[in-house]
Amino acid sequence: MILVEVAVAVPVKQSYTYALADDALVHYRQSVTDLVGRRVFVPFGNRQATGYILQVIDEEKTEFKVKEVLDVLDDAPLFLADMVPLFRWIARYYHYPIGIVVKTALPAGLTIGSVKTIRLINKKRFELAAKEFSIPEKSGWAKELAEKSVLSAMQSKRILSLRKHKKLLETLVEKKCIDIEQTTTRERVKKKYEVCYRISDLFPLQMVQPGSNRWHKAKEDTSARAGKGKDYSQSEIKTICYISEIATT
Repeated sequence: MILVEVAVAVPVKQSYTYALADDALVHYRQSVTDLVGRRVFVPFGNRQATGYILQVIDEEKTEFKVKEVLDVLDDAPLFLADMVPLFRWIARYYHYPIGIVVKTALPAGLTIGSVKTIRLINKKRFELAAKEFSIPEKSGWAKELAEKSVLSAMQSKRILSLRKHKKLLETLVEKKCIDIEQTTTRERVKKKYEVCYRISDLFPLQMVQPGSNRWHKAKEDTSARAGKGKDYSQSEIKTICYISEIATT
């Protein structure tokens, strides 16, 4: 068993110890240093979360029970072991969770989490249980579960968080009417756009003062090259000439 220190990407200040299988070093180039910087998928409380290996711990045994890493997500480290002291310093100095520090330092979209969803197993049993436990027929979640066979992650989370449903859901799971599944989710990453400017051949590459002969000449020249009778305003030509001046200095 290989013990590793993992910074979990959740808002908690400390790191945690997890166990890797004995054959992990054989799979990862037979070097403990190759494990540092990789993402791992680990159990955390009643859910699963992404973590980052900060170091391999020398001890092979601990006095407390250690949970096992569910999966190693990377074929190669995402950061060098030399960066770990920097992450620790940032976490201490700013009083910030070290797992979030590492997550912020890496590109977005690399974090995997887990959500629970309520899924219908047996519709007949569920309908009988609904009558037995007096679940209202017009109950929103029960009606939707009977119709769609599965509830969304958001709706499942809301129902699972309510104490009044806890005992009922446990009973329904025991009677094999429903199942509470844990599925993985990835961060959503949107495309980001930015406006860029480049110097076009349509514009003169010299600074021209408004009102001067050169200004009017540049304005006429620019409008003529653009075609279709397009006429640029004074502020537009001033901006164009200013950009051109920057480009030529």
